[in-house]
Amino acid sequence: MPDNDFDFQDIFFSTLAPLAVVDDTYRVVCNNHAFAALLGESEDTIVGTSVIAIFKRNGVRCDQIEDLFDGALDGKGASMVQPFHVMRAKGETDDEPRGIWLRMECMWIPAKEKRGPMLLLRLSNATNEVRAIESRESFAEELQHRIGNVLTLAQIIARKTARTSIDMRAFVRAYERRIRALGRTHTFLSKEDWDGMTIKQILETQILLQNHSRADSITLEGLPWRLSVLHAQTFAMAVHELLANAAAFGALSVPDGRIAISWERTENGSYHFEWIESGLTDLREPEQHGFGMQMICQLLPGQLEGKVHCDFTPTGLHYGLDVHEDVTVPVSLPLLQPHLQQAR
Repeated sequence: MPDNDFDFQDIFFSTLAPLAVVDDTYRVVCNNHAFAALLGESEDTIVGTSVIAIFKRNGVRCDQIEDLFDGALDGKGASMVQPFHVMRAKGETDDEPRGIWLRMECMWIPAKEKRGPMLLLRLSNATNEVRAIESRESFAEELQHRIGNVLTLAQIIARKTARTSIDMRAFVRAYERRIRALGRTHTFLSKEDWDGMTIKQILETQILLQNHSRADSITLEGLPWRLSVLHAQTFAMAVHELLANAAAFGALSVPDGRIAISWERTENGSYHFEWIESGLTDLREPEQHGFGMQMICQLLPGQLEGKVHCDFTPTGLHYGLDVHEDVTVPVSLPLLQPHLQQAR
């Protein structure tokens, strides 16, 4: 063996790799500082203690660890494929969480005359790895949930549109228009990291989508209350139908028509949304209600667990929706009013 100045004992105690040596009864013979620090233990409390006992008092189920040790003592190195969770007494720093995930390797040390076989244990912190996996799984699950919601809403739109379409051409035209409205909302939500939308953002997005030349006839007034992703998608479809009906039969179909849209928090803690059209002279309630009316009077209040009132007054539609505060969250977000002004 070549001559060198290596002191393997110094290397063992000074290395940043968390190392410990245990005997054939699993008691710690020696360990370095990194091993004790990673487990949140004091160095002087580890030597002579069963490493199984150390793990158990840190919340670890040790069946697999004991099997790992038994296999390693047979003369083969072994490692735990799956990380295990440890709830330490304290983190390595004040800001570090107590709970971490560890992976462990065991290396067999042959017996000598005055002692039996031993194991060299090496720990590694697998917390970031586990969190990355959990994050990917959570994202995949959330994405599947969101896609399911969108597909369900698209199916509802298809069925309802088919029932009120006189032929295939009318169905395709109406369905494409409604899917574009849903897609615009979906695009906005994705840019906002799926953090919901304010009511004002929904209204302005739909007004921009339909590119109304009469946009200056619409006023918006209310606090920036945000809806959840699912509620925002349904609300956007309802606003789309209100705008489409206003352009075809309501306030936006006549030169002097106006729409005043407002929303506020009521004294009892719920929220009130109001859509008031004016400027007509002889508006009457249609004999048959199409998809638009079903959306604003049935689907939307059903989704938001709200109460709706809808009156066809001679001068215009009066629509109101009351919802419980659970479906909205107060926020302060940048609004799209400058873009709406450009569209006008």
